[in-house]
Amino acid sequence: MHPALRKGPLFLQKNTPWPLISFPAYGACLMRVAEGVQFEPCSSTRACVVQLKEMQSRLDEAESAASKGGKKMIQKMETRVHELESIVESEQRRSAESDKNMRKHEKRVSELMAQLDESRRSHDQYRDAVEQLETKIKTFKRQAEEAVSHATRTLRSQQSSCYMVIAHKLIMELTLQSHRRPKRSVPE
Repeated sequence: MHPALRKGPLFLQKNTPWPLISFPAYGACLMRVAEGVQFEPCSSTRACVVQLKEMQSRLDEAESAASKGGKKMIQKMETRVHELESIVESEQRRSAESDKNMRKHEKRVSELMAQLDESRRSHDQYRDAVEQLETKIKTFKRQAEEAVSHATRTLRSQQSSCYMVIAHKLIMELTLQSHRRPKRSVPE
């Protein structure tokens, strides 16, 4: 009898490659053998030996049937293990590719974030420059308005001075003309 089968009929033991895997064919064969065994008291040693040999042959048949069923089960499980290993390998490749793509996208995102930060700094600098220029424009506009106002006042002042000079000149000319004309006597 196989040592693994002696330790437990329905399960492989821990020292076997597949612990705790059920072998239904083996269990079914043992059940059939157990049902067929009749425990009759031996009347003689010879009868016990014959009964023991018969039981041993039945047990050997059950073990061979179980071993065939177990081999088929092991082959099925090995096939399934190979399938699962190939699935795991393909998933690992897919995961590695996904990780690679994710790292590439993360790098691109960090580059875009750096560009965005640079754009924000540039925008802030431009905004500050625009504000400074607007302040200068307001100052120049105010200065221009003040200059125009001053020029207008000065012009008006100069015009009134000019009018006064002209008026004074006219008065002087009239006075001078009146002094230059001979005085006529008035007939009495």
